[in-house]
Amino acid sequence: MNHKSNLYYAFFYKVGVPIFVIHPTTKTVAEANIQAMEYSGYRIEDLRGLAIDQLFRCRSGWKCLFKEDKNEWEGWELLKKDGEPDT
Repeated sequence: MNHKSNLYYAFFYKVGVPIFVIHPTTKTVAEANIQAMEYSGYRIEDLRGLAIDQLFRCRSGWKCLFKEDKNEWEGWELLKKDGEPDT
């Protein structure tokens, strides 16, 4: 592995917090780390390809929209596999 690969690996897999990589066009989960799986209750096979509106929702109850020029995550909360919001 080169230096950049080592940095990516260390950050993505060892950072200790859930990370979900979202595909910008399809708005689906492209990849997730082990903490994301443990925290959400999903297996990696279930997370990959999952639409973000099945995984996150706006706390205000309104549908959050992505704008091409700006993605805002403030006000979003994770929905765990059992459908319960993160508390």
